Order: sequence, then structure tokens, then C-alpha cells
Amino acid sequence: MVYIMYYTINIIEVHMNVKSFLNRHKSTALMIIALLAFRWSFADHYRVPTGSMLPTIQIGDDIFTNKMAYDFRIPFTEWKLARTSDPQRGDIVVFNYPVDETYLPPELKNRIYEHQMKVVIPPDMYFVMGDNRANSLDSRYWGFVPRKNIKGKAQKVLWNVSLKGTDL
Repeated sequence: MVYIMYYTINIIEVHMNVKSFLNRHKSTALMIIALLAFRWSFADHYRVPTGSMLPTIQIGDDIFTNKMAYDFRIPFTEWKLARTSDPQRGDIVVFNYPVDETYLPPELKNRIYEHQMKVVIPPDMYFVMGDNRANSLDSRYWGFVPRKNIKGKAQKVLWNVSLKGTDL
């Protein structure tokens, strides 16, 4: 019985310690939540994993991405409040790789890759190509990118392999 009472007192003490810790650090917690909301909806940085954009963007570069360039989203969700613009020819976009690679029929993939055929791009889909055309697995290989996969517009190289920032 004494053991049970001692255990209960320790739980209460722990609860009091957690509560006082949260009270003391409320402003820090709010600042962290605000920072995460900003990164989720307005701007972020991404590391470039492949050489598909050589020589414009190097493998391992960190790029600043404007997430409001195309959509205004509610923080911590994928819900869009407003479409601010659409990607234009020449924009460098950051997107989630399309998991479903069935956007292009297999018989078209090789012909598009060899520049032998024109293709009509469906609404809310994008045909993306890397600068390193000879060595880039892009829409010529795996098909269109849905609009919902586009995260933002790359604006600037923040940290370059050569240790200097460059505008895109």
C-alpha cells in the first residue's frame, strides 16, 4: 500500500514538472509552431538529390523555394486556399516525384524521349524536363507531374557545392 501511494505521488510530481516546464517555455513553443507553419506554407529549402538540373543546379545544392508562388495552403495540410499562379515555361519547380508512373502510355515514352512526337498535356498536369537533357529522368521518361505534386518555385541556391549563392 505504501508503494502504491509513493508511485502516485511521483506521477503527480512529474505532471507538475511538465506543466511548469510548458508554462515557462510557452513563448518558445509558439515560436517553433510559427516557424514550422511558415516553412509548411510560405517558404522552405530543399536539397537537390540528382544531377538532372546540371549545370544550373549542382547535386547537393540547397535551394530556397517559394511555396506561395503557385498556391496558398493552410499550414500543416494539403488544403489550398487560393491558386496564386501557374508554373510557366522556364520555371524551376520543386515537386514530389509522381509515384504512379502511368500518366504516359508505355509506347509513347520512347518516342517522346527521342523527340519524335508531340503530346497534348492534360489539364492540371505538367511536362517537366531537367537541364541535363542527355542524363535526366524527367517527364520524357516517367510522364506528367500532377499540379498537386508541385510544392513551389525554386528562387535561389542557398548553399552551393562551390560555397557561393547564385540566383536562378
